[in-house]
Amino acid sequence: MFFLLGGKSEKPTTNDSSEKQDLRPKQRPKSKGSDPRITPELIARHEAATKKLEQEAMQKIKNVLRTPINFWGQVIDEDQNPIQGAQIRFGATDKYFETGSQYHAVSDKNGLFRIENIKGISLSVRVKKEGYYSPRETSGGSYDYHQPQYSKLPIPTKKSPAVFILKKKGEAEPLVKYTKGSKIPASGAPVGFDLKRGTVVPLAKADLVVSGYPNHKPTYQGKKDYSYPWGYEWGYQLKVAGGGLIEKQGGKYAFVAPENGYQETFKFDMPQSEQDEDWKSKDNRIFYVRLADETYAEINFRYVPGGDRFMVVNGLYNPSGSRNLEYDKSERIK
Repeated sequence: MFFLLGGKSEKPTTNDSSEKQDLRPKQRPKSKGSDPRITPELIARHEAATKKLEQEAMQKIKNVLRTPINFWGQVIDEDQNPIQGAQIRFGATDKYFETGSQYHAVSDKNGLFRIENIKGISLSVRVKKEGYYSPRETSGGSYDYHQPQYSKLPIPTKKSPAVFILKKKGEAEPLVKYTKGSKIPASGAPVGFDLKRGTVVPLAKADLVVSGYPNHKPTYQGKKDYSYPWGYEWGYQLKVAGGGLIEKQGGKYAFVAPENGYQETFKFDMPQSEQDEDWKSKDNRIFYVRLADETYAEINFRYVPGGDRFMVVNGLYNPSGSRNLEYDKSERIK
């Protein structure tokens, strides 16, 4: 009856320790101040040890930078003839976080040159001479002297010098040089191009006719980011009426267009492929071109099918009728 009238009831006792109030004084959080164990003497010993390690590391670097370098080389032309008077520039990696030392030499009547008793981790070599082209692949290189077993190029010796090949420049002729880009209609409608002037022209006046395949058009497929499906099918066609094209062989310094072997039409097909590593989203090729009037040109042709399809033509045209397409900017026809 007392409970019903609002009297307080006593809480029953329990042996559960979790219900007991923790009356122990709470510990204050540790101060964020310095650790009393870190004494000035300990700090001094740590700084001394760190300085010693830094000095040892720096000494190792200095020792590596003092690796002896002796280099022997020879300069020849594409016909294996020695080139006298070639200018050789050396760059030695012999300084820490600074530009390395530069050295120079000149080849003798046998095309030979050398540099001895210098130091460094590695040595770069570049060779050139007035009247010669310096192909990147054959006119220079880098040599690792600190770890010669990992050097991309073998370290030369006096009996086996490194050989550098330059290509003698020929008689360049006056050429027309141009760069021109143009959209390619997605409908497959052809575009006319004047190879003599580097301009887009009506088909009736065109030397080169370019067309993209209309049934190879990529689609957005309703994507909000407007990205194309990967690996779509595409292609293009080049046509030189009354003449022809042939892909350039022999590398950058092959200047004389072939006399025969031209085809009136060149076709490129890129099949649809979602996973094929050979699939690509553009095509870039270099052609020799024989025009209908028996004059010659060289074009670097690039075709891109995605988005607004377009082409870029970098061309050289020789109006004289010669097959020589070696370019000298001082002889450019404007």
